[in-house]
Amino acid sequence: MPGPQRFTDRDASLRFIASMQADPATATAYVGTLEEGLETELEDLDQDWMDTLRVCLDSDGSITGAVLLEWDDEVGMSWIHGPWCTPDTWGRDAVDLLRAAVEQAPVGRHEIYADLSNTRLADLAADQGWRGGTAHCVMRVSREAAAQADGSVRPVRPGDLDAVRALHEAAFPGAYATARQLVDGDQGYRTLVADSSPGSSDGKVVGFIAGQEDDGDIYLDFLAVDPAHRRQGVARRLIGALAAHLPGKDMTLTVADTSEAALALYDALGWERTATTRGYRWPA
Repeated sequence: MPGPQRFTDRDASLRFIASMQADPATATAYVGTLEEGLETELEDLDQDWMDTLRVCLDSDGSITGAVLLEWDDEVGMSWIHGPWCTPDTWGRDAVDLLRAAVEQAPVGRHEIYADLSNTRLADLAADQGWRGGTAHCVMRVSREAAAQADGSVRPVRPGDLDAVRALHEAAFPGAYATARQLVDGDQGYRTLVADSSPGSSDGKVVGFIAGQEDDGDIYLDFLAVDPAHRRQGVARRLIGALAAHLPGKDMTLTVADTSEAALALYDALGWERTATTRGYRWPA
């Protein structure tokens, strides 16, 4: 059959992607695993997912492989969802699907992300020259357990941009969102900051946290604290305040499995480790 092509059957596409996402060994880590929630997440992507979707079909028109993507011009990065293939078509179609995604993106850097159990995606990335990053632990805690209002934490203001940028770029170089996007909130982020002297004009921003609603949960995207103010409970207060500000059943995050201090913090706060993932970037 011909290689990757456009496809207009939305329901069939959603069913196929959901079937792949149901198993960590074939799923990618950017979107969920249940069909109902998956559709909502796909609709929230920066680009229309049906416009970027490319599929491979068998002789009766059934989907045997799929890929789609989104990108951010300001960050200069694309995030590829997939490729997903049936077991007997992976060797034939996975490379072409990955290339079909990259060719659509008007940016120069690309990332795919998956659970470590998705070994065939890891092999594909290595074979195509993509660079594997540090493994990350996926962690979860109930919002009820985490939520705690705190007067030293407040919503970010435009005047905080320089302080947030300094913290953000030091902690998360090359991240998938810029400090401006976190402060402006134009990408759906809720960003809070901790002041050294709450209520005083002499205080400075000593930490920030940014998260968003994610399919009924709260996803914690970024948390950074000034080194001079660590081990003073700032991170705990920021987490509690974000949980109090956003609705959701649970809070989730990913943290590098080499970040012993961060893992110790989340362990101490009662977060549960639920999976381990790795990202792969190109150019390497």
